[in-house]
Amino acid sequence: MATYFAGCGEEMEEKDTKLLVPSIWRPSCADIPHWVDTRITRFFKRLSSRFKKRKVRSNLHPFQRRILRDLRANQSIVIANTDKGLGPCAIELSRYIRDALIHLQDKSIYKIMSEEEALASIKQLRIDIQEWLDEFEPVIGKEEHLYLSTHLDENEDPFGYFYLLYKIHKEIYRGILDRVKACPRWQVQFTWCRL
Repeated sequence: MATYFAGCGEEMEEKDTKLLVPSIWRPSCADIPHWVDTRITRFFKRLSSRFKKRKVRSNLHPFQRRILRDLRANQSIVIANTDKGLGPCAIELSRYIRDALIHLQDKSIYKIMSEEEALASIKQLRIDIQEWLDEFEPVIGKEEHLYLSTHLDENEDPFGYFYLLYKIHKEIYRGILDRVKACPRWQVQFTWCRL
């Protein structure tokens, strides 16, 4: 339930931004009229009666179900995402590991750190970001500053995660992509990346 207060004294500037910290304020139960509670309960009861869980027939053909079952059972295949939203692709696990190691062993991009070094680096990065936010608050705005500071404080997992996005739209993958484009969409649910 959302509340709106009109005429609270000062005009608030309307901002078109998604950088808002949700309010944790909730009205006390004594302040909510009984009829509101009753109507909301009735509404959700009527709404939930319209959405019953039921078993539906699969929209996959038997051969598609067989392919998916085989892919799930095959431990040597990884289903990876592709770049540019071109859908998932199936790739051999050994190839996926080899491709990941090529990136991770590039010393111009990645640096191997101990856990203590990484935690100290993250701590310093948080301090640097907060100092930058404080310095540029007049430029970025109060709401945006509050939003970014709040999310910086609430972030419990500051480390990034590495995963591969295969670029099947690139020239080296063109043969694979052409084969996929030649098949009807309902026949090809994934791309097979074998290089």
